[in-house]
Amino acid sequence: MIGAFVQGVFELAKKPVYLLPALIISLAAFLVIILSAESYMAFFYSAIMLGQVPDAGILELPFYIISSYGQEIAIICASMLISLTLTLFQLYIYALSMARKEGMVQAIRDGAAKLPEIFGLVVFAALASFIYGVLGYALFAASITFDVIGIALFLLLIAWGLFGAYAFVKLIFVPVFMALEGKKLKAALSESWKWSSQRVFSIAIFLFMLSLISGAIGAFFTIVADFTDNELLLIGLVVLEVGISNAYYNIVFIKYFMQERK
Repeated sequence: MIGAFVQGVFELAKKPVYLLPALIISLAAFLVIILSAESYMAFFYSAIMLGQVPDAGILELPFYIISSYGQEIAIICASMLISLTLTLFQLYIYALSMARKEGMVQAIRDGAAKLPEIFGLVVFAALASFIYGVLGYALFAASITFDVIGIALFLLLIAWGLFGAYAFVKLIFVPVFMALEGKKLKAALSESWKWSSQRVFSIAIFLFMLSLISGAIGAFFTIVADFTDNELLLIGLVVLEVGISNAYYNIVFIKYFMQERK
């Protein structure tokens, strides 16, 4: 595990071109956020911050919210799907470049050729998350509605949350199985579930450490930015932060998989 983190540093220092996909994808993701920002503000600020939601029961509330903020929710969901597609596209690029020793331009081309496959994975993840969320909300609503079995349902809700975290850890490498080993979605799901069976705790620790280190990289550049008022330098620091943190995350993620897969 530690080897992946160390190799990530050397890999990025040896091949600065690895910053390119992170910068391109981050710029595209930023544009998606800008285009959907008004809908995010309209929904989250009005509905969440100001509490402008219909006075309805816990079961009817989601339907009233959808009827009141349907357009905003649709745009938010579309932006999330596009953002996830871009994130997985970026992962594919790094996986193809590192495993096949391809040039970055060729890896981007190969990744683009797999966009239909990537979008299929995104749709599956969205549907699975939707079903999981609906069932979780149903358990929550039932736990506060029925007095007699409310405690039992609340404990079941906690177990449902833990199962979601467990499934996330076991399936987090599905895109890498598809990118590196050419597996279809169904086979990648099965293989990831079996492969991670003896590694759940290790993978969870790895993901926590990787998120922590990537966040620390971002925090470092934020601290440095506080010491300057030069706009060009600030822009440069932001570009470096986005490029280095995203590139490092993807490189280490794939390095860890390749090491554990041997």
